Amino acid sequence: MKRIRFPQFAGVALIGLTAVLSIRAIQPSGTYFEVTKHLEILMSVFKGVHEFYVEEPEPGTLMGVAIDAMLDELDPYTVYYPESRIEDLRFMNTGEYGGIGALVQPIDGRMTVIEVYGGYPAHEAGILPGDVVRSVDGRDLGEGADMEEVGDLLQGESGSELTIGVDRPYGGGYIEFEVARAKVRVPAVTYSGMLDDKTGYIYLSKFTRGSAGEVRKALMALRDSAGMENLIFDLRGNGGGLLNESVSIVNLFVPKGTEIVSTKGKSEKWNKSYKALGRPTAPDMPLVVLIDGKSASASEIVSGTLQDLGQGVDCGHGKLRKRVGSTNQRHGVQHPL
Repeated sequence: MKRIRFPQFAGVALIGLTAVLSIRAIQPSGTYFEVTKHLEILMSVFKGVHEFYVEEPEPGTLMGVAIDAMLDELDPYTVYYPESRIEDLRFMNTGEYGGIGALVQPIDGRMTVIEVYGGYPAHEAGILPGDVVRSVDGRDLGEGADMEEVGDLLQGESGSELTIGVDRPYGGGYIEFEVARAKVRVPAVTYSGMLDDKTGYIYLSKFTRGSAGEVRKALMALRDSAGMENLIFDLRGNGGGLLNESVSIVNLFVPKGTEIVSTKGKSEKWNKSYKALGRPTAPDMPLVVLIDGKSASASEIVSGTLQDLGQGVDCGHGKLRKRVGSTNQRHGVQHPL
């Protein structure tokens, strides 16, 4: 069983501040006095910079830097999401976002469309894999454009419209498309298949709502239709996501009633124990879980719990890398838009 600290998210930081301000009359001493004092110092510095700095500062940028620096002192899981990044937060939790339905990756310094999702706006407008995004709503995106900048331009509220200019190789030239954003859902299991007659492979990119169901579906398809007897479960590059999904995924391999993880927080209501609630899908299947330096949060819960419970098997790293390395090459630096 794994014990973890309860992850703090954007709302916690904001709600915590609101709570402090609201209890001033009933708790005027102790820790609260320190909080109030330092808030006043921060506001004084912020006001002084705004009034006296030689150049005109951008208040939103300054406050964003201050908040990020403060939270960096805590842990990697306490983060702040401003309103401008609400689509990122929605994508992290649900796998859904407002966008055009395409996957873009920098190739030779150019933002290149490498996949277009069928049935979504990019596909319906006629954008093709290989197209190079050159402009969005008249804003030029030259070579070396920042991936985050392109994502901010192309993602947005479902139903909003934008103009996308692309360079199409092989004689297509420059083309502009009028596209209306829509709600796009990217699957959590981006690849599954057989490596040989007995060994199956599943790559999970994130722990979003419904990801456990996707893993179960892929697992059953490989076992029942392709004859899988062993499984390689790849969590490399998976930064985590929803706790409940990680518990449900572990439950695919461990008996009902097994304690999987517990959380402990400042509030008593955050102290919880999570157990396997259903019958396992593949309780006796030999299993290898792959992780790397970018596997975090829910990925650590799944890999660590399966290891602690003795569900994983040891293997030769060199041989395994040869078998799965080429399969995982497709999961490079990409951005769903």
